[in-house]
Amino acid sequence: MIDKEHKVGHKTERIYFNRKLRTTLLLWFLMLSIIPMTVISIISYQNAHQSLYNAAEKALKSAVKMKTEYIHSYFSRMLTDLTLQSETQSNVNFLKRLIKSYNDSDKTLSHFVKSSEWNEIVDKKCKDIENYRRKYDYYDIFLLDLHGNILFTVTGEDDLGTNLFDGKYSDTLFSDACKRSLETESIVFSDYEFYSPSDNLVSGFIAAPISNEKREKMGIIAFQFPIHQIDKIMQSDISLGKTAETYLVGPDLKMRSNSILTDEKTVLRNIVQTDQVLLWDGEQIGKTVQDSMEEKVFIYDGPHGKRVLGIHRHIRIESIPFAVIAEIEEAEAFDSAFRLRKYVFLALGATVIIVIFIAIAISVRIVRPIHKLTSGAKLIVEGQLGHEIEVKSRNEIGKLADSFNHMVINLKQAMEKNQTHNWIDSGRASLNDIMRGVQNLEILGNGIISYLAKYLKAHVGAIYMIDQDNRIKMMGNYAYARPNNLVKEFLPGEGLVGQSVRDKRHILITNCSDDCVSIHSSLGDALPKNMLIFPVQIDSEVKGVVELGSLSEFSKLDMFFLEQVGESIAIALDSVATNNRTDSMLKRTQELVEELRMREEELRNYNEEPEERVV
Repeated sequence: MIDKEHKVGHKTERIYFNRKLRTTLLLWFLMLSIIPMTVISIISYQNAHQSLYNAAEKALKSAVKMKTEYIHSYFSRMLTDLTLQSETQSNVNFLKRLIKSYNDSDKTLSHFVKSSEWNEIVDKKCKDIENYRRKYDYYDIFLLDLHGNILFTVTGEDDLGTNLFDGKYSDTLFSDACKRSLETESIVFSDYEFYSPSDNLVSGFIAAPISNEKREKMGIIAFQFPIHQIDKIMQSDISLGKTAETYLVGPDLKMRSNSILTDEKTVLRNIVQTDQVLLWDGEQIGKTVQDSMEEKVFIYDGPHGKRVLGIHRHIRIESIPFAVIAEIEEAEAFDSAFRLRKYVFLALGATVIIVIFIAIAISVRIVRPIHKLTSGAKLIVEGQLGHEIEVKSRNEIGKLADSFNHMVINLKQAMEKNQTHNWIDSGRASLNDIMRGVQNLEILGNGIISYLAKYLKAHVGAIYMIDQDNRIKMMGNYAYARPNNLVKEFLPGEGLVGQSVRDKRHILITNCSDDCVSIHSSLGDALPKNMLIFPVQIDSEVKGVVELGSLSEFSKLDMFFLEQVGESIAIALDSVATNNRTDSMLKRTQELVEELRMREEELRNYNEEPEERVV
């Protein structure tokens, strides 16, 4: 259960580790690739946008300036024509004759313009004026007296023979322009209007006073001109684009030209309230605008509901202010920039996808070895030093894995060495505890051989000691099957034990023959497969022999341990033997002393007996 929970926790930690590191690597890859590209793209887009803005601004300013100049030129020509016609003597005489004939007649105005007298006067002059009208593309030419009576028109529409000041057309801009012309004694422009006598044709009028030879006002001459000339000027190509247009806006914010972007008529019908027009209108209210004053180009919602880039330019025709507006749709003006932005987004998207795939692939190659290293480190912490990390990468991670494996090997060797030292030190300390204070050779020998057999995992053993007569005698045994039948004494060179004493080196026998001593238990006997005869020495003098038998092989560590404790065993055996000999000699000396004392006592008693006998 605990192992299962450990595996589950380890798996969860692995998933968390992978996700966290992969996410970090992915974010770094994206940042390092996307951020520079995004910055460069933004800068490129801004530069392209600014360049297109500057180009559009320059083109719009040029267009609005050109249109303004055309309009000025168009009206200047008409004003010049009207001035010349008002001062032409033939026209003065013509009006004078019409006024005189009308005043002398008893007819109403409407009947007068149909009379023979009127026809007689007009026939002589009408042809010249008609030719002039056609030549300069005027719709009509009017002659009025001081009271507003229309005495002559070239087209002869319904307004001929009516009073412009008091009649049914008195509420027209034409009427107002004629009144102001007489009052100011100057040329006056009426602005454009739907003029009903001309079938509601959108027309503009300019009126100028006519004076006689005495500089006395005698009437008015006026030109009627349609809107198509303004349309022609406004709709002429400005080389900006398909959605570009220029149009004229009057003081009432209604268009004074038809839009080129729609088939509907927009003159005097559409009120334009864009930010550009409202800015110009605000300038009119504040009276801060001047002729040819120009505003900066900016983006706003156009008259057709789309975002446009536009500019206005103020123009004044006589006393009436107008705004020349030039616009182009934002989408067309910045089409290249928008396409660049689109491509940038596509490139960024493609880059993100590519970077994600590359980052995942690279992160997998990085994360897996790192995870293996992490898992290996955890196994080391848990004490499992046999784990080797297999990393196929030949980069720094592969080198790190190799270094890690070398570290593990060195650590394992160091730990094994420490364990060996600890094992040897522990065994030596325990053996010293067993040998400490024991004065009986048999007890000492049995204790030593029993401990060595158990500690070295041997199955049978014996320990021998060399006595004063240089005979090798058994001092103890472990797990011998029939110790009473064993050879318990050897001479140097006799048998393996004696040979080991003579050579002063250990003898290791593997695959022992059947005549070796057997390992006995209640379940049966077994023969040891390996025998180790090890002499214990003090300063190259052999003091005893340890003999061990085992079903398994003796290792180098086993023999190294015997080398480490051999001298201690030899010292212990020699010390006990020496002590025993000393005790024996002391006991013998005491016995001799007691025997001598007794003889001296007997001798003294004997010497005293003759004296008694003599007495």
